[in-house]
Amino acid sequence: MLVVLAAALCSSAAVANRDVAPPVDLQTIIGVWEGLLQHPPAPITLFRMDINATGDSYLVQVTPGAAVGGGASYIVYRLIPSESYVAVGKTATAHSSIRDPVELTATPISLHFHQVSPGPGIGDVWIRGILLTTVGQFGSIQCTSFGDKEVWFVKGKWAEELGKASEKATDAIKQLSK
Repeated sequence: MLVVLAAALCSSAAVANRDVAPPVDLQTIIGVWEGLLQHPPAPITLFRMDINATGDSYLVQVTPGAAVGGGASYIVYRLIPSESYVAVGKTATAHSSIRDPVELTATPISLHFHQVSPGPGIGDVWIRGILLTTVGQFGSIQCTSFGDKEVWFVKGKWAEELGKASEKATDAIKQLSK
């Protein structure tokens, strides 16, 4: 009996101490968000949003190897705040098919960016989808405005960190192959 009581107390304490995802508010969107369009081996495009509380906010579209000469192609867009929103307190449902089809309900978001860098580009990009939050400083935005392709933006500089990790892996291989 004592064992059952102890297990029940531990179980209820674990539930009471479980972190709960914070509600979405206007501060949730502020920060760096990175996402990938396409999956290997097709040309992969990195999108990086820098959303600022004050001043301009930007979206940069980078496609490695797409520029003349094989370098990366960069297109820079500026956020148009008057045509953008995070619908705090509302919900929308989106469908994901990255792996198994799944239905997700979260806060609707629509961010309108206008191209500011010279050169070819599409002029305007809308990041439309839903904003999900998780515990801590993490969150993700499912963007559904690229036709049948999905882009999951994840808060943080994860792609930058992945690049640094790749460079360290290259260095490690070089060291071992000497």
